[in-house]
Amino acid sequence: MTQKTKKQHTVPQFYLYEWCIPGTHQVHVYDKITDSKRINNILDVASERYFYDIAPEELFPDSFIESLYQNGLEIANDTQAVEKALAVEIEQPFSEIIKAILEKTNELTPWFIKNCFFIKEEKKQELSAYLALQYVRTKYVRNNIRDAAERLTQFLAELGASESTISEYSLTEKQAKNVHIKMLVDGESLSEITHCFNRLTWMLAINKTDEKFYTSDCPIGTYGHIKDPLLPMNGLASEGVEVFFPLSPNVILIMVDGVYHYQYLLYDRKYVEITERANVDFYNSLLAMQANRLIISSDGDFSLIKRMLDHDRDILKPPSIQIN
Repeated sequence: MTQKTKKQHTVPQFYLYEWCIPGTHQVHVYDKITDSKRINNILDVASERYFYDIAPEELFPDSFIESLYQNGLEIANDTQAVEKALAVEIEQPFSEIIKAILEKTNELTPWFIKNCFFIKEEKKQELSAYLALQYVRTKYVRNNIRDAAERLTQFLAELGASESTISEYSLTEKQAKNVHIKMLVDGESLSEITHCFNRLTWMLAINKTDEKFYTSDCPIGTYGHIKDPLLPMNGLASEGVEVFFPLSPNVILIMVDGVYHYQYLLYDRKYVEITERANVDFYNSLLAMQANRLIISSDGDFSLIKRMLDHDRDILKPPSIQIN
């Protein structure tokens, strides 16, 4: 009998390993909820017991399960089919692309930085698909599904909606999990998210400062350069959006809307250098604010977190969803 996987990661271990203390499988972690620092094994970071386990017959119609089976995903009668697919079909090729990108950065010369691409166009498309899955698979997304439902039902109650109408839009924890799992296996939605990543102008930024990039349990961050009184403008498809994904403490993938940020079109799939600590602080602060719970450092330096909290004790609280 195949042993079940209890601890299921929302961020792959191969990715977290780049932040490990040398010679170990441990990382420095800051916990936003307990306001404390600790050292954790990556087995216990960005993971949760049976996070992706499902009851397929409760989640999908028979026709959908059959279509998945025909495409090589034997999901029927397998509560851990999603976890297995992520671990085997997704994370292995994902890790190979990231590894190849990072290996090139070890031997960079000024000429190479100026003249060479860090990724081929077809590999960019492939990596976009893996980024789409990583973007969706986190606990942050699942929490937002539940939070959005709660906000909506509160809003309906304030409008005087009937109990039956309110219950129609409410979600239990299990139902929120089912919605999340459906997002992970919905090829059409993932294809749209993949397109959002692939349409952006990509740059690989090399950190030349003595400050290291953080990562987190929600490692793909966004920033909206266009301000709107009602809309956050930091969605993947938003005009002027900037998306970032640290690949190591010294390398970060930066993706921008090339129409709005037209000055960066010449750098598409090229290398750039970060020489100012303020730029590292910019991405680290955004990553910290958008983390679900855990912020990860390679050297245990969380002085930026302290400065942020000294300025505003609520700055690391996740923004609540508002119904306007």
